[in-house]
Amino acid sequence: MKYNLTLLSLILSIISFSQTSKYVYDINDDSDIKVTCQSINSYKSIRVDFQNRSSQNYNIEIPCGTYFENGRTNEQNLVVLFKENTELDSRQRQSVELITACMDAGKASPSSHSNWDIKNDRALGDLIRFYHTNKSIVSMMTGPEFHSTKQKQIDFLQMSVWAYFNADKKHILNFATKYMFEGNKEQAEFFVDTTLPLIQIFITYYKSLNK
Repeated sequence: MKYNLTLLSLILSIISFSQTSKYVYDINDDSDIKVTCQSINSYKSIRVDFQNRSSQNYNIEIPCGTYFENGRTNEQNLVVLFKENTELDSRQRQSVELITACMDAGKASPSSHSNWDIKNDRALGDLIRFYHTNKSIVSMMTGPEFHSTKQKQIDFLQMSVWAYFNADKKHILNFATKYMFEGNKEQAEFFVDTTLPLIQIFITYYKSLNK
């Protein structure tokens, strides 16, 4: 009898601590989870607030390639560069700040008036995951100096997103001048002229392995 009670207690414990995994872009308005996105007036990050309105525990997965479509069509969409998971216990609120890149070099940076729909671009996500998985190879091909810090990896991935969408070099240069180099066009030109051809090598290499 004691054994049966212990076993029952263990089963109930497992059930009570069980989690349901859910991708953030699969959460809809009718879900037990309320999701609110808040622009930080930058293309570099976005804050996502979660509210669990149920007694169920959730594990929210935010993979690379998750993107935030901006309802203001003159402003940029943002894509997640580093995956995140967040555990959301019953009735809990949780916030996470995501590292992002802009998908539209020719548009304005997000603002406090931006409103968002959460979607997923699997192909772009695969490219970003490919970079993370094969960073040592990409580093050898394009130069380790462009990957030595997390910020440099972010800059490389931002340029990769633009190259993936065949963004106009003029827009890339203007964006890099304004947002990455604080108005210093000479530094921006050097960065773009140096890194863009290397990134195009990376994109070509990726596509050749994923035909």
